Amino acid sequence: MNRRTITISTLVALGVLWLTLLGCNLNREPPAPTSTRTPWSTFTPVAPPTSTPVPIATDTPAVTEQPTRRPPRETDTPTPTLPPTPTFTPTNTPRPRPTRTPAPTAAPMKGDTWDFEAGFVDWVCPYGDLTMGGGVGLGWYSLNPANPDQPENRWHSHFSENKDPITVHSGQRSQRISLEQVACDAYLLRTINTVPDHTYRVEAWGWFKSSKTNPLLYIGLDPTGGTDPKAGTVQWTVFSGSTGDSWLKGTAKVTAAKSLTIYLKVLRPVGESLLYGDTFFDDVSVWDEG
Repeated sequence: MNRRTITISTLVALGVLWLTLLGCNLNREPPAPTSTRTPWSTFTPVAPPTSTPVPIATDTPAVTEQPTRRPPRETDTPTPTLPPTPTFTPTNTPRPRPTRTPAPTAAPMKGDTWDFEAGFVDWVCPYGDLTMGGGVGLGWYSLNPANPDQPENRWHSHFSENKDPITVHSGQRSQRISLEQVACDAYLLRTINTVPDHTYRVEAWGWFKSSKTNPLLYIGLDPTGGTDPKAGTVQWTVFSGSTGDSWLKGTAKVTAAKSLTIYLKVLRPVGESLLYGDTFFDDVSVWDEG
């Protein structure tokens, strides 16, 4: 089929070519005759040109120019309010304070001269009164100030050694202070060296004979080491209890400087018979609490 198509096409092309050539030859003058016959020219078939399809132009829609619109006016967009960021305040963790190690404290002062077992020395009344049998425990001093209301009265108080087991708290001896018939007070005292800023605890035992107006017993501490019982630096602590004919305990504390004066005081507020008011002190002890 293809071969026939090609042959017909070729023949048609040859025919057209021949007619063309024939037309050209008719218009030309005939050539001079030659004795030689001109051979037929060899015809090379030429393939018809391949037609290139022409693209069909498409109508491009006209673009209508739109007027430029003014962009809308920007509106102020409110800035969103953020909640405040909580401020973190660091908690100061308290640093552990170093445990204070108290300075080494001395052994408590007790026994011997503190409980009147070391002996007594003679006591002499400063007013010239009879002092037979008088005595004050070793290491202690006595004070029996005159009654300011009766300066001429020779009866005041009397210090002596006591060995009556009923009025001895421990051991064999205690200090007796006999109160006379007038209102008066009397003191035992001693001063010791102390460590500055240390707290000292003083304990003592007291006993007095019951009467209509019982005496009062005190421990006095002067942290300055003074020896005036009327000084404002003396801190007074009354013994617990007020019942006579029994042992009462007194306890007092103070922060001392370089020295400490310790007082044992008995106060008779109202004068009574000589048969009442005898007072006894025993077993004093001093504790360094640091």
